[in-house]
Amino acid sequence: MSSTRPLLSVLVPVYNVAPYLEQCLDSILSQPYSCLEVLVIDDGSTDGSGALCDRYAERDQRIRVVHQTNAGLSAARNAAMDLMQGEFFTCVDSDDWLTEDAFSAPMSYLEANPLVDVLELGYIEVNCQTGEERPVLAQGAEFTSEEALRHLADLSGVTGMAWGKIYRTETMGRLRFPVGRPYEDTPFVFEALARAHRYRYLSWLGYHYRIARSGSITESYDGRIVYLFENLLDLRPTIEVLQADYLPLLHETLYRRLLIFSLWAMRHAQTAPGLLPLLLPYTKRLRSLSYPKGSQADRLRRRLFLSFPRLFLSIKRCTGHRPYTVWTSN
Repeated sequence: MSSTRPLLSVLVPVYNVAPYLEQCLDSILSQPYSCLEVLVIDDGSTDGSGALCDRYAERDQRIRVVHQTNAGLSAARNAAMDLMQGEFFTCVDSDDWLTEDAFSAPMSYLEANPLVDVLELGYIEVNCQTGEERPVLAQGAEFTSEEALRHLADLSGVTGMAWGKIYRTETMGRLRFPVGRPYEDTPFVFEALARAHRYRYLSWLGYHYRIARSGSITESYDGRIVYLFENLLDLRPTIEVLQADYLPLLHETLYRRLLIFSLWAMRHAQTAPGLLPLLLPYTKRLRSLSYPKGSQADRLRRRLFLSFPRLFLSIKRCTGHRPYTVWTSN
C-alpha cells in the first residue's frame, strides 16, 4: 500500500489478556491497509501480556509499546492518544479482534469525504460461552452531528461504544476518556459526535466483539453502573462550551439510559439486589434539566418517570411491560 495514504493510529489498551492478545495483534498487523501505527499500552499486566507486547514490537516496527502502572482502561487509552501521530485513530480492545479487511473501505471513504469526522463500522458479536457469532450490521447512513447525537440519545442506531469507530484526529482536539471510573465509552462518543461535522455509518463488518467473557464488566450490572450517569453529568460543562444547544440531547441520553437500567434492575431484583435504590436518586437530579421537545407522549412518560419513578415502574410491572434490550457496552 502506498505510503501516501493517511496514517491510522490503532490504540490498544492491554491488561491481563494473554489468552486473547495474539489474535488481537495479529488481526491488526495483517490488515491490507498497512499505513498504521499501533500504540499498545500495557496497563500493569501481571499475566505475561506485557512481555508478549514487547515480542510483537521487536517483530514489527509499526508497534510502539508503553508499560505503565495499572491506572485503568481510560488512562491507558489516553496515554495512547497523547502519543498518536495519525491523521485518524481507532480503538481496539485487546480481547477483541478485527476482520480480515477492516480498514480499506472506511479509510477510502474518509479520504473522499473530509467533513466526516466519525465513521462507525458494523461488527460481529462473538459469544465466548457458546461460540455463536452474530453479525450486527445496519444500512449505511450519514448524519449531521446533531442528528447523530439524537440517534445516540435514543439508542436508535449510533452506538455508545468507543471501539468500532474511526475518528479524525484534528477535529477531535483534546478529547479524552474520563479517568478513574468505568462506563467511559458513551461520554467519550457523545463528545466526539459533538465535535464532529458529520457522522457516517458504513455498512462494513470490521470488528469482532467478545461477549459473555468471564471477568468482563459488561457481562453483569451492579452498582458500578452509576458511573455511567456520573460520567455523563460531568460532561455537561464541556458540552456547554462546545455546543450548548446539544445539552438537551445529553440530558436525553442520561434519561433514556436511566429508564432502561431502572427497568432492568426492577426485573432482576433477585439477582441484582440493591441496584434499583442506587439508580432512583438520579431521577431527582435529572428532573429539572432541559430536554428535546419530543412528542407529547414522550414528555408525559419522562415527567412521570422522573417525578414518580416507583409508581412508573410499578405500572410497568403490572402491565407486563416488555423489557428493553440493555446494551452490553459502556
